Amino acid sequence: MNYLDFKNGLLKSTTEEMVKSIYANYYGLVYDTSDKHDLYTPEVLYEFKYDKNLKNLKALATVLAQVMYYVRRLKYEGSNKVIPPYICIADKNEALLVTTVLWHTYYTSDSYDWNRAPSKPDPKLVDHLVKEPKLGSLHVYSIVSKAEHEIFSKLLTKAMDPQLGFNFMEKKVINEDNFEAVYDHWADVIGQHINNGYKLSSYFLANLQKDRIILEKETSRVVFTFEDNISKTQKILMKDYEYFWNLYEYVRDPEAINGIHMKIDRLSDDNIRRFEGEFYTPLRFGKKAVKYFDSVLGEKWYQSGKYRIWDMAAGTGNLEWHLPAEAYQYLYLSTLHSSEADHNSKVFPVATSFQYDYLRSGPHALDTFS
Repeated sequence: MNYLDFKNGLLKSTTEEMVKSIYANYYGLVYDTSDKHDLYTPEVLYEFKYDKNLKNLKALATVLAQVMYYVRRLKYEGSNKVIPPYICIADKNEALLVTTVLWHTYYTSDSYDWNRAPSKPDPKLVDHLVKEPKLGSLHVYSIVSKAEHEIFSKLLTKAMDPQLGFNFMEKKVINEDNFEAVYDHWADVIGQHINNGYKLSSYFLANLQKDRIILEKETSRVVFTFEDNISKTQKILMKDYEYFWNLYEYVRDPEAINGIHMKIDRLSDDNIRRFEGEFYTPLRFGKKAVKYFDSVLGEKWYQSGKYRIWDMAAGTGNLEWHLPAEAYQYLYLSTLHSSEADHNSKVFPVATSFQYDYLRSGPHALDTFS
């Protein structure tokens, strides 16, 4: 496809999907829409519109706000996808390219309602972007102008070079909510080199904390120091180690480390639970339940000490899987089986986990607490 084909194809487009298809064909882009954004590559995150008038500041701010939702998900949720260094927004007439990290203060802020659908972003976020001087200074290219197209194409081609974009890479955050998915990625990249000593999950916990590892690059060795202050040395390919930690940030928040530490047994427990078929409640439902708690009781409701949650059919605790460890002290988990109660006592430290025997239910049923 040459420029004339590209231009004519855009001018004849009647839908957003047609615009996306023409861009993909012209620039040789491989489709990846698995996370519900238009088109993802490790180098550029694309958002396509049909005919949005991107030179209108409010229209552009609305589309960029939508992209902020996708970037935030990539940064904080459990996906192995990197955060592309560049964002491209385009419709049938115009396009622009900007570095992702330029908007760091927006997609990392907790001041906006991130539970909204990206297609209907928080009006406060849109308003703040409209007033942002950096947005007003962006150049929007008229793609149907050959001169403008040539400049934009050079910029986009450069952005699609993995080596050049690497310097602008925004790192992903590891937290209580996503550490299990991060662990799977870590185990594939770094864990494969570890073959003795402590449990793999213990190495992972140590590796999350920069002050608990020592890199010996010349000999391709890493010294891990565990919670009991015993150290183990493992030979790990530096290219694998550096690849992983160029994608993720080390965890510096002591509270986040404490929360992950309290849940770390899940990493080894998970295989057993899958083998035994103990997934009565899909984990995605549990994650949704936590969002409902927040919407009804308020975010960080557990800090007030006013509320208690009692799951009277807890099973192995999937409904509570995504609760922060700080909330465990206000959690009551009852189940018919003593083995499940024992399991929950380990997975949810300081929560009240007990076997609830319906034969003894009645005025004194709560005597069965343990």
